[in-house]
Amino acid sequence: MRRIARSLPFIAAVWLATSVVPVVAQDEKYAESLRSLQQLDARVQTVGWHLAQGNAQYCSATRPAIGLLLQDIMGYNRPTAARNALAVQTDFAVQAVAQDSPAQRAGLTPNQPITAIDGRDLSKMVRNAKAPYLRLKWAEAAVQRGLDTNGKIDVILAGETEPVTIAGEAICAASFVVRPSDDKAAADAKAVYIGGKFAGLAYADDELAAAAAHELAHVLLSHPQWLAENGRKLRDVRHTEREADRLMPWLLFNAGYAPEAAMRFMTRWGKEEDSTFLAIRRTHDGWDERVELIEAEIAVLRQIIAEKGAADWSQNFVRQPKT
Repeated sequence: MRRIARSLPFIAAVWLATSVVPVVAQDEKYAESLRSLQQLDARVQTVGWHLAQGNAQYCSATRPAIGLLLQDIMGYNRPTAARNALAVQTDFAVQAVAQDSPAQRAGLTPNQPITAIDGRDLSKMVRNAKAPYLRLKWAEAAVQRGLDTNGKIDVILAGETEPVTIAGEAICAASFVVRPSDDKAAADAKAVYIGGKFAGLAYADDELAAAAAHELAHVLLSHPQWLAENGRKLRDVRHTEREADRLMPWLLFNAGYAPEAAMRFMTRWGKEEDSTFLAIRRTHDGWDERVELIEAEIAVLRQIIAEKGAADWSQNFVRQPKT
């Protein structure tokens, strides 16, 4: 799952206060912001892992993954402070691991320093990077290349000589990415994005999973590509939103969550969203209409499971003709 370099804009106030805030207090606030980001990353990666791994058998495009998110200390805006805050003296380390993933089962934990992947020294591999974000991108590519080629990777932790070998598992070919300063959940053709200020983060895990499932549905149903090719007419956006709402309970069931979490999320989030952003009604149904649509789909899902013993949306989810 892909990790992007971050500038941590949400702690800008700390920087501006350097003239009046003691350095120790400032560094502790910075450290707390890093720890909070790691916790957020771990939660989103866990939800994403369950959704992507649980639905892999029904996805047309899959890739091997281990549920590992890397970090590059040099990618932070204050590398020295980040090293001290996280007690990481190497450049690369574990940022987060998804629960129930191969990375977690292999014993990887946040801030474990990583020096090599598949025998390649990370510091040498990325030293010619023209921009900081490329370093992390290259390290991530090394992980994926090893998984694609061998189905596993060997990770060397700092101070160790024997590698930790981690075998990949198939997931739907989608990444889950945290955008710390954003307040929305969104998707493009390849990834689901969860904003650090997204209201759904205050909800229970299964309801957060419902929000992520809605965005993952856009990826799996190729909605971004279709809208790009056909234009983003309001009626077409509304159509894709309805399909994503309907696929939510299928994806949740296969990920081990109750399908009804989709209704709970839409009721809670939808009421607030509809009242705050009236413009959303131009491209989305009202929250109560969306809940009714999801409820009807859950009935269909339950019937399919009773008849066929599986929630195979690739064969049984009925897509509506575009009008």
